[in-house]
Amino acid sequence: MHYDSLTIGSCPTSEPCVQVGRDNNYGRAQREECRAFIEALRRLYGEEPEGARLRVASHPHDFGTYYEVECKFDPDVKLAVEYAFKLEAESPETWDEVGMICPWVRVNGTYSIAGESTNSPKPETWGRWKNGQVVA
Repeated sequence: MHYDSLTIGSCPTSEPCVQVGRDNNYGRAQREECRAFIEALRRLYGEEPEGARLRVASHPHDFGTYYEVECKFDPDVKLAVEYAFKLEAESPETWDEVGMICPWVRVNGTYSIAGESTNSPKPETWGRWKNGQVVA
């Protein structure tokens, strides 16, 4: 079976993203960012229909490997094709738009993953944050 794919990005379109090669933790931070973005996309558009799958894809770069969310889809399944192109065309602009916050912070020039620093939210609260506050 042949699958096509569309690159969706690594985070909401108007948000800063983890920069490749900034420090030794960028790869891990970027993968976490992508996993959180997949959660955000599913919140907005639902789980993938049959024939579509969201995944974190790696790509080589001169400064190191970078990661983005990719939607793989069966071009013969209409709902899968529509889902993939909707994600590409209508991705959220901000984390706040989906009731989430950025899953990483830069502390003293180093990326810190959510929950690993006192300055960042814990992963289990990603979906319960809005405007910087935990929502009950």
